Amino acid sequence: EGRTGAAEKEPGAGRLTGRADGEEQRKEYGLAADTWRRALESNPPNAPELERKMAMFLISAERYDDALTAYEDLVGDDPMDADSYLRMSQLYRQKRDLVKAREASDKAKAIDPNSIEIKLNETYILQAEGKSSEAIENLRSILQQSQRPTYTPDQVNGRAQLLEQLAVMQLLADQTQPAVDSYRQIATLDAARAPHASAGIIAAYMGAKEF
Repeated sequence: EGRTGAAEKEPGAGRLTGRADGEEQRKEYGLAADTWRRALESNPPNAPELERKMAMFLISAERYDDALTAYEDLVGDDPMDADSYLRMSQLYRQKRDLVKAREASDKAKAIDPNSIEIKLNETYILQAEGKSSEAIENLRSILQQSQRPTYTPDQVNGRAQLLEQLAVMQLLADQTQPAVDSYRQIATLDAARAPHASAGIIAAYMGAKEF
């Protein structure tokens, strides 16, 4: 019993990994994060990978400050870690701290200027800052950068969502015709979405009183 108790108190890395996987499947994200933290205490060779997993579980558990601390540790060890700066920016945006969100976003962009995910995060920051025109142009450039002759089903879905976001932003900025054009691009991209796009066009024209 004593040996079993000791093993339960100090489980090995393999056992901790299995425990964290089980907690993840049960959606016990806070417990999973704490389990990964215990695994990190032994300084394993894959510590950065474990810390990333821990940070993502902390986000799922809505423990944003703890997640920020984890990402700060990661960029402290690797100042060229663009993904961690991006996650920090997203967390600060979640906390409505746009100054720090912008700072982290700029660092991520300096490291990886062509990342679509980083540019998309910047779009959301611009929108939150009230810079509608810049946000719209940023999103338009993302769509242009990611344009392909053909798309996989996942790419079609992602692109349609971006076009819809663009249309909504354009409507909020009183850009009726550009919004209509964005909805038409959705219909061209995916015929299954054409009825929804048509409804968006009708609503845009009605909102602008272009009966």
